[in-house]
Amino acid sequence: MKFPPAGRPAAEKERREVFPGIPDFQRNHSMDNWRGKRYFTLKAYFSSRYPFRIHRIPVHAGFSCPNRDATLSTQGCLFCNNAAFNPYASKDPYASKDPVASKGPVASKGPVASKGPNASKGDCDVGKQIISGMAFARRRFKAEKFIVYFQTYTNTYGTHRALREAYDRILSFRDVIGLSVGTRPDCIDEEKLDLLQGYAQLSEIWVELGIQTAHDRTLEIMNRGHDFATAVRAVHMAKEKGLTVIAHIILGLPGETKKDMRDTAQQLSRLPLDGIKIHNLHVVSGTPLAEWYRKGKLRLPEKAEYVETVCDILEYLPSTMVIHRLVGEAHPSLLIAPWWSMEKQKVLEDIDRELERRNVRQGCRYQEDCE
Repeated sequence: MKFPPAGRPAAEKERREVFPGIPDFQRNHSMDNWRGKRYFTLKAYFSSRYPFRIHRIPVHAGFSCPNRDATLSTQGCLFCNNAAFNPYASKDPYASKDPVASKGPVASKGPVASKGPNASKGDCDVGKQIISGMAFARRRFKAEKFIVYFQTYTNTYGTHRALREAYDRILSFRDVIGLSVGTRPDCIDEEKLDLLQGYAQLSEIWVELGIQTAHDRTLEIMNRGHDFATAVRAVHMAKEKGLTVIAHIILGLPGETKKDMRDTAQQLSRLPLDGIKIHNLHVVSGTPLAEWYRKGKLRLPEKAEYVETVCDILEYLPSTMVIHRLVGEAHPSLLIAPWWSMEKQKVLEDIDRELERRNVRQGCRYQEDCE
């Protein structure tokens, strides 16, 4: 059953007026529009689709995670401390110095308060986050329109009513053109996808799946609570609803070799994905992985190794897949390693140089035309 979005008065009419002639993306993804890069950046995607500057705004909507509230586990993933990646997550009980110690969610003070699995503690007023985020992005980046990124924890993990209230609240802002919903592959179903599909006719609706790796042995080590087959099913389910699907993967996970990481890229290249975010593994305070690192049980890639692996992976990904991210950042107050990731621009420049040195581009091995 489909659930069309509820009351969004002026915003709906305005979006229809603003976007009457948006060109079909599939006619504008060619390498001629890559803006001088050897891979298909998110900036190139936006510029080929919209006549104005787009910026993403991360928010914490108060949702929880089945890997922390005892549905699957209370330990969480070994690498997870959301406060290291989203400033609003620090208002959440799981973002303490010992974030895995929580016994489960408690009532939220925010707009999506619930007694269900999405409830959490703290000031999760999404409206305030949006207003603040838009003001900053307008000043810093000259942004004109916005995609709101439900980033923290699992943003389809809640009742239908709670999800709908959260999503409707976002789309009431006239300059918000869409949602990007970060979630786990095991936390989507037909009802939730139907809800998201109901918004897709008006705005960009992205489903961002934390796939992380194609190797079940690594997923088990990381305490993810799902296997790769679950991720494959989730991708196909979301695409059948006509949604944009973005995969997240992490390079440098314990026990994985360069071949393992290339295998993950090849597996993902066979799926109907629209985009990908590639992250380096971060070791941040308050996680089990931090203890592994302190005890010498974990080796992280050096910057040069990481750059080489990213370039390998880009060669295997289809040229139509939008590259949303090539390196991640963590808050310096929580980051333990690797510190080279704090110099994001230098890492991106090294990737550009390595691709040029090889004389390759995204998708060349997917099409088997690398030199």
